Amino acid sequence: MKNCEILCLLKNLAELGALKNYVLIKTAFFGKMIGASQQTSSRKLAELEKLGYVKRTTSKSGTRIKISEDGIKFLE
Repeated sequence: MKNCEILCLLKNLAELGALKNYVLIKTAFFGKMIGASQQTSSRKLAELEKLGYVKRTTSKSGTRIKISEDGIKFLE
């Protein structure tokens, strides 16, 4: 994933409130937000987690996301 893509994804998550708290996100909604499918949205969030930029938990009600310290540093 390119740095500009990471930056855009993190900014979108920050707009949803993920800088300070875990936020419940439906991957279909986030996909629409970033102009991608639900599956692509889910993959992108998993990639951000693997890179250490977000903390993520999943459940039937959706995905809870919080931007990690490394993610916050990336945004700065």
